[in-house]
Amino acid sequence: QVTKRSWRSPLRGPPPPRHRANIFGAHILPQTNGYKVVSCSMDRTVQLHELPPDALNVPYGTGAHLSDEATTVAGGISQPRTVQPRTTNYTCHSSRVKDVEVEPMNPHNFWSASEDGTVRQFDCRCRTDEQSFPDSSNLLVHVRDGKGDTVELKSLDICQAHPHLLAIACSDPYVRIYDRRKLSLTSPENLRWRGTQPLLQLAPAHLAIGNRTSAAHSTYVCFSQKGDRLVTSYHGDHAYAFDVTSAGCTSAVYPVPRSVIPHVAGEGNG
Repeated sequence: QVTKRSWRSPLRGPPPPRHRANIFGAHILPQTNGYKVVSCSMDRTVQLHELPPDALNVPYGTGAHLSDEATTVAGGISQPRTVQPRTTNYTCHSSRVKDVEVEPMNPHNFWSASEDGTVRQFDCRCRTDEQSFPDSSNLLVHVRDGKGDTVELKSLDICQAHPHLLAIACSDPYVRIYDRRKLSLTSPENLRWRGTQPLLQLAPAHLAIGNRTSAAHSTYVCFSQKGDRLVTSYHGDHAYAFDVTSAGCTSAVYPVPRSVIPHVAGEGNG
């Protein structure tokens, strides 16, 4: 169930059709005044929820009586109420959809990342049947490893400072960054035997060149506000911050562990 809460009027209600399993991600589309929400779920679907025009226009103190769920705000009390948004259901993924992302200042597009190894791009202005099926031509990225096998996607982020940059956490040791300006939408048929080439592929040195049987993999990615660093957390390992301003610099991709940095005589501990 997707819950949308307003400061003045908390909103609750099942979007028809609501997700049938865990919701992994949700975002409010920018520049929509909170009236459009996108979500993704374990049930393999991506959904766009559009609230009624008057859903958030509720004055203070309209509740007839108080309840345990009433929300007190300065100037009055507003009651939780149920709304029925118009929901568009996208079923183009063949596995769990782990994340959904929006672009700053863009009210039309949103992106999803799934364990089927693909990133899909959606456009609210386009017909639903053009982007709702497995063979739809809204495929932006298909991630494959060196053997050509599909890699599951765990998390997705778009850089706020440089919105053309898209980062993906994957089920192998690598975090991949793509430049959307160099990509084009296509159908799964065109990427059946090859993956999408990333701009950067980052990993901690001990995972990239160490134990290949390790189960450690990235679970979350997030660009810094300035876009100069990419923070990622790893299952079975630690969290790391990669410097993405030194593209092509070995030290940025594989930082030297402190344990191998020679000690300088007379250097203080402060």
